[in-house]
Amino acid sequence: MTIKELPYFYIDSSYGGNQDWMRSWPMRYGGCAALTACDICIYLAKYWGMENLYPLDLSHLSRRDYKKFGSIMRPFLPPRARGVNTTHLFTDGFVPYLKSRRNSALSFVHLQASEPLKKAEEYIRRQIDGGLPVAFLMLKNNRPELKDYVWHWFIVNGYKIDDDLSMWVKTATYGECHWFLLQHLWCTDYPEKGGIVLPTIL
Repeated sequence: MTIKELPYFYIDSSYGGNQDWMRSWPMRYGGCAALTACDICIYLAKYWGMENLYPLDLSHLSRRDYKKFGSIMRPFLPPRARGVNTTHLFTDGFVPYLKSRRNSALSFVHLQASEPLKKAEEYIRRQIDGGLPVAFLMLKNNRPELKDYVWHWFIVNGYKIDDDLSMWVKTATYGECHWFLLQHLWCTDYPEKGGIVLPTIL
């Protein structure tokens, strides 16, 4: 079995940030895109030296500051009726935030979930091997174990290839991490699928 996991960050005992901490109901219910962008910024600040992406105290991550950061990111990726429901809507909001922080070192690669599973495996493996996380959008899915991931943005920061050569991915969202078979996230048999966004260092 092959396993690759990126380092990550904790806030108290929470694995990354948690949408449930947000003060306002719209952000608790629909702030996943903004908070995924927040988590990417914190990761890049901690592990790639892009400290300008996180405007608070990187040496003492706290729940209070994370909520402030969510409020800072909200105008760029605000909750909306159908959510940030495409990969391009996500980067259309994220790029202006990066510009506001005078960061021109990032670009983004998109892959839609209509593409073959093998292509998604290749993109995710290459991204994680390069030390960078994946922003994942999943829209509809009828698997009970994925009910909290429906119409949701989250981070993928690890993968493993099992003895059957199937890829599993490590997700980070709601302050927790879980492993899921990528096929179950990617191949949903719904026309509204989602996709992934890969931050790339220029």
